[in-house]
Amino acid sequence: IQARDLKPIVIITDINMPGDGDGSTILKRLREANPLMMRSVPIIFMTAMDLTKAQELLPKNDPMIGLMQKPLNLEMLRGYVWKLAGIAASPTGDKK
Repeated sequence: IQARDLKPIVIITDINMPGDGDGSTILKRLREANPLMMRSVPIIFMTAMDLTKAQELLPKNDPMIGLMQKPLNLEMLRGYVWKLAGIAASPTGDKK
């Protein structure tokens, strides 16, 4: 899995990818690749399915997991990434 070598600061992935399983399978594989590193990497899952159904595929109360509906709004995505990464943003979009 590439995350082991790339050391990402955030991962954005579809919740359902043919051949790779659903969000919980993907999350498990990512966290098994490097448990210490991957527990601190925010992962945003995107989906075209109903959000209630999609939430059932992911662990509850994990602050490093995000879920967004497709089509993605890039401003919302940026804000979500910053929130999960613990970065504050000003109304103009600049980092504080």
